[in-house]
Amino acid sequence: RGYPDWFYLLGQGQVLGVPTQLWIFLVVTIIAAIVLGMTTWGRATYAIGSNETAARFSGLRVDWVKMAIYSASGMAAALAAVIFVSRVSTTRSDMGTGIELDAITAVVLGGTSIFGGRGTILGTVLGLVLIQALKNGLSLAGVKSDGTIVLIGAVLILTILVSNFVYRGGTR
Repeated sequence: RGYPDWFYLLGQGQVLGVPTQLWIFLVVTIIAAIVLGMTTWGRATYAIGSNETAARFSGLRVDWVKMAIYSASGMAAALAAVIFVSRVSTTRSDMGTGIELDAITAVVLGGTSIFGGRGTILGTVLGLVLIQALKNGLSLAGVKSDGTIVLIGAVLILTILVSNFVYRGGTR
């Protein structure tokens, strides 16, 4: 198979009858929620996302925090890629193409602003559950993958429009 046996446990194994992927997801989610919600670094992240200039004038090390954010994002993407490869037992350069739309839609649907400064881990998880439920429902209804992509794109656009309308208080 090309990989060591322990590698397949990440994507195909189970612990206490629950898929290993779910355990990893729960651990990473809890750590991310604690870091963003209960640490100075988390508050700095929200401050920079909300208004980078004000955060810089407030004395935050904006460049350092942004580098740490991008590093954490890269590590999360690497972990997801390792689990994905373990799950499907193969590697290709185009694996994961199209997942970006699902990820962005789940995050925005969960309440995170595309302009920064707002959002929670719990909201993102709820957005992820909604997107997956939508995809499963469309699959069961026999909708082709192109139709699913169009519908998820429409959900993303609608979510952004509604979010902007609500955030601005319904005024133009």
